[in-house]
Amino acid sequence: MSEGERFSTRARTITEADVVSFAALTGDFHPVHTDAVWAERSPFGGRIAHGMLVLSYAVGLVPLDPERV
Repeated sequence: MSEGERFSTRARTITEADVVSFAALTGDFHPVHTDAVWAERSPFGGRIAHGMLVLSYAVGLVPLDPERV
C-alpha cells in the first residue's frame, strides 16, 4: 500500500458462541473470557475475546490479492 491509499474489508462480529467454541478448542478458559462476574471486576470491565481468536478473524478478513503476494 502507498501512503493515503485505502481499502475496505468484510466485517465480522465475534459472538458468544465464537468465544465459547474457541475456549473449548484451545483449553483457554481464563475467566476474563468466560466468566462475566469475574471479568466485570477486571480492568476491562467485562469479558473480552481471546487475542488469538481476534487475530485469526482479522487475518481471514484481509482481502487476497494474488498479484501482490
